[in-house]
Amino acid sequence: MSVLLDLDDHDLVTILAQCLQKQSQRAWMMELIAYKLVDSYFEIYKEKYGFFLTYKDFILYLLKSLENVPGPNYDINQRRLVWFVLGSYVKMAEEKALGFPRLESSIADIWLLFAKGSLKMPTILQDDETWSDQEKYMFKEIKSNGAWENFGAYITLSGFAPHFIRRNQKVLGYLEYCRDKLGVLD
Repeated sequence: MSVLLDLDDHDLVTILAQCLQKQSQRAWMMELIAYKLVDSYFEIYKEKYGFFLTYKDFILYLLKSLENVPGPNYDINQRRLVWFVLGSYVKMAEEKALGFPRLESSIADIWLLFAKGSLKMPTILQDDETWSDQEKYMFKEIKSNGAWENFGAYITLSGFAPHFIRRNQKVLGYLEYCRDKLGVLD
């Protein structure tokens, strides 16, 4: 996974979007959760080690941590680290894409995947041991029955996505679709 760090901005964003497209709805959901938690853990790591880091530094730290996953919950800890690596890659890709319409379009594609990943979030998260109840809390408003599935996608795109992505035509179109399914929002 570290090979992505050596790519130029265009290739990083494009290849990341293509890789994520090949994953499952569940993976998109897990990556969304990790993405939302990355900054909190990034700050904890910076405080613990006392120096400023980039997302690239954080990714390298996480990849190194994958080599020595501790303990009795090995599988869960390993999965969490992988999700955090991918969430950090998305954060880094967003930084590189800002102000570059072609790259922003690839980031919008990633956010559309995250939105689709959120459709069944409460049902899947209910028994999932990867995330603590505290980590799951920010997603409590997302419902997963009937038309309310679209509310998860709506919240993901209108509340979690970076502002520059919310203006993308593909994202605006999907938000309109979600609004139509839900009735009038806003």
